[in-house]
Amino acid sequence: MYLIVTYNYFSNNLETRDQIVNNVYSIISKILIFMVPAILLFYPQVIYGNSVTIKSNIDLGKKSIKQKKNSQDKYNVQLSKRMMSLIDDEKLYLSPDFTLESLAEKLDVPKHRLYPCFNAILKKKFSELRTELRISYVKNLLLSEEFNAVSMEGIWTKAGFASKTNFFTTFKEETGFTPLEFIKLKKDKKL
Repeated sequence: MYLIVTYNYFSNNLETRDQIVNNVYSIISKILIFMVPAILLFYPQVIYGNSVTIKSNIDLGKKSIKQKKNSQDKYNVQLSKRMMSLIDDEKLYLSPDFTLESLAEKLDVPKHRLYPCFNAILKKKFSELRTELRISYVKNLLLSEEFNAVSMEGIWTKAGFASKTNFFTTFKEETGFTPLEFIKLKKDKKL
């Protein structure tokens, strides 16, 4: 169409814009140019073929996605079990350097693989789990006979807390008591 319009321009000596725009060949070419997107918009099977084929391909894609999701879920559950076993066996949470990066390194997996384990399987963040395990350890230590041989500073360093303030604040947030109140309640046999 462009060739026809160009030929028409030179052969008929069209000089003004109105002559070019209102020429029959120009009008036909505009119509044809706008028909291509209209046909593709209203009749997509021209490009994609039969819609039944498209639907079956979409269904196959959905099945494939479900299968991938199921295998990923199984992997995440197994990784979570392995991770919790490692944390409990080696008491990794007692180290002040216990981070998500160090855990991923111990498990020999990339760090991003651990996020689904915490979010989907354990339903808690890494920091929440670490704090929960440390506070549980401290409570057991405070309730045991071993506590008599350890100072309060020894307890928070032994539990992996970075500072005394961090330890006292975290303990109070988790239990509702300071460690000294917790000990007093233990002595009064209220716990």
